[in-house]
Amino acid sequence: AAGLDDTRPGDTLGDERSVRKAVLQAALTYRLKIEDGTDEAETDGTDETGDIHFVILCTSDMHGNVWSYSYEDNAETENNGMARLYSCIEQIRKEEPTVFLLDAGDDIQGTIMTDDIANKQPDKEHPVMAAMRRALEQAMATGRGIRTCGGHLKPEFYPSWAAYLVRYVQGYLAEGIPVRFLSIQNEAQAATPWDSCEWTAEEEKTFLRDHLYPAMKEAGLSEKVGIYFWDHNRENLVDRALAVLDEETLPMVQGAAFHWYSGDHYEAPALVHERFPRLKLMFSEGCCEYIPSGDSRELSQAVKYAHDILSCLNAGMDAWFDWNLFLDEKGGPNHVGNFCSAPIMLDGQGGYEKRAAYAYIRQISEAVRPGAVRIGFSRYTDQLDVAAFRNPDGSLVCILLNRSGEEKKVNLRLSGDVGAFSVPACAVSVLNLE
Repeated sequence: AAGLDDTRPGDTLGDERSVRKAVLQAALTYRLKIEDGTDEAETDGTDETGDIHFVILCTSDMHGNVWSYSYEDNAETENNGMARLYSCIEQIRKEEPTVFLLDAGDDIQGTIMTDDIANKQPDKEHPVMAAMRRALEQAMATGRGIRTCGGHLKPEFYPSWAAYLVRYVQGYLAEGIPVRFLSIQNEAQAATPWDSCEWTAEEEKTFLRDHLYPAMKEAGLSEKVGIYFWDHNRENLVDRALAVLDEETLPMVQGAAFHWYSGDHYEAPALVHERFPRLKLMFSEGCCEYIPSGDSRELSQAVKYAHDILSCLNAGMDAWFDWNLFLDEKGGPNHVGNFCSAPIMLDGQGGYEKRAAYAYIRQISEAVRPGAVRIGFSRYTDQLDVAAFRNPDGSLVCILLNRSGEEKKVNLRLSGDVGAFSVPACAVSVLNLE
């Protein structure tokens, strides 16, 4: 393998097991392409003994740079950049035409091009991925033939994939594990360095209407397991709902799922709720970056959780799920180094720690019971998040989150009666009203 990064002795490209797995996937993919005759290279990489020879190029820390130059610092960098990488590939290809590219995953983050432009044009191919595909159009890049960095499922495999998902659900049910929800695809517009598959709105609609729902119905699962579409950031929820749902497909789905990774955008689920009132709205994933025990950012992460839950509930959301119930002391396990925090963190010694996020989630979950109905309110400052509900037993509950760094005094008025109290800084207060 030829290393094209700035690694030093002792450095590793991710987890050794992950690298070995990626190499084996690449080799197997290439072998299958040779056997079915789909390889387009001038040579299949085999020698007179029948062995396959190929070069694996390992990269890291390019962060979307085209040239090895930092415009923020106005200076050259040690980063190779895509242009220099392509030159290296061309040079190596002269001697060894079969080339694979393995990347640590940070090609698509870290610069204006990777972050700002990509976020403003979410319906278009990521600019770095487009550049990499162009530069490596004769090389097997990550995401070209293996299951990472995006790509689209070929339509001829839609029936097989639908059948696989049905078997997947049936397998869990056979083991006595209840399954209530199934999303068509996690993060349908993400080209990530982990397993991913991209779906346009038309592709998702076609797969749902012509393949997945009929297969679920035939298996007797359509009334037992709710199908959810989108399952990506709130930002584009309205566009996806309008594109996927019509008179035929609306009865096929139970709801829409969404994440928080592109910002608040709470207006989006509210608009979808207004346009499709029978549609369930589910927050299906969110997480915060890894921090060690005792880190000062723990409270701010808890506030983020509470802010999102209350805001989503006010936008018409029906259910909120954290990404991880618990993680180990390193924020994993994770096969691509995407380490995160969780409400419960294991300590590696057989014990665990409940963090502030756990307490905030618990407060809200205990206050708002299944079947609760949201009721209206008004507030005097946007530094207080507020949500109010009537529970199935008739009890009223009001939840307040003080997102500011100082105590907030509150006068609560209900049916002419007024009660005065205060909410501590960065705290959740639950009021049971009689």
